[in-house]
Amino acid sequence: MQLKELEYLLKTVECGSITKAAEQMFISQPTLTKNIQSLENEYNIKIFQRVASGVELTEQGKDFVYYAREVVAAAESLNNNFFGGNAKPSARLYVASQCFDFTHDIFLKIYKQNEGKNISGSLTETDRDNVVSMVIQNAADLGLFIRTNSDGKSFLWKTQANLIDIHHIATDQIFICVGPDSPLYDKKEVTIEDAKKYSSFALDMKNAYKQNTYVDSGLKRKKQQKVFFFNSIDACKHFLLNTDMVLYINKWTAGCFDNSQIHVIPIVDNNSNPYNNELVWCKRVGEPLSAVDRQFLTNLYNHFGIICRDF
Repeated sequence: MQLKELEYLLKTVECGSITKAAEQMFISQPTLTKNIQSLENEYNIKIFQRVASGVELTEQGKDFVYYAREVVAAAESLNNNFFGGNAKPSARLYVASQCFDFTHDIFLKIYKQNEGKNISGSLTETDRDNVVSMVIQNAADLGLFIRTNSDGKSFLWKTQANLIDIHHIATDQIFICVGPDSPLYDKKEVTIEDAKKYSSFALDMKNAYKQNTYVDSGLKRKKQQKVFFFNSIDACKHFLLNTDMVLYINKWTAGCFDNSQIHVIPIVDNNSNPYNNELVWCKRVGEPLSAVDRQFLTNLYNHFGIICRDF
């Protein structure tokens, strides 16, 4: 496969006709046909089928063209940024994270610390399983998530654990959020047994975990009468202010619920093995941190009052 072949292919898709595409590319029709056939033979697929108006993509052809556009766009970006030795130094900060109350401020610091520099940034707030997946799949370079002492073995299978480095940031207890209609509203602290008496909802949970936690797989019945899941802080706030339900959260998400009518209450547990949350960051095994990655982590550790170390 050559890049020119993909460019010919995309022009044919745009025109819907080999004849028209050949005219616009200033090549002969047989030459264009030969290039398309070369791609079809190389990948053992049929890209086009003939119709009255010219040609149209097959189902395989649609998939192939999707990736072809990605390849051509990437090649154009390489040329634009590096051709002729005129590469401009740039940096990227791609972070996947659960919803925390400190990440936006740290991103803002990165922006201000890099004024006048070429830098691109991406912050994806999602559930923790997707945080890990994004780091492993190179969609993010750093991940921030919570793990607990009650996690099952299915979280971070050995194959995943071998692909990422995990680093401790902080440990703290679990909290609940409640609104004015909750019987727990005026409590200063609650036990886990108290909290479990009331219907609950959750923030940023993977679909499989929702199923395993709240539905008996054998009986296909709900373990609780009312349970909802959200991936939006605003949706959680709306439910807290209008129901008596309980939201379980970690300390580092509590600041997102800054409404004066919402109370954040710590869960106390006198057992020898209390529930707790650990905040961690991760990266891919064997890959060095970039300068802007180190800058982000320095700001992160400073936020928690931790003496900056050599990452």
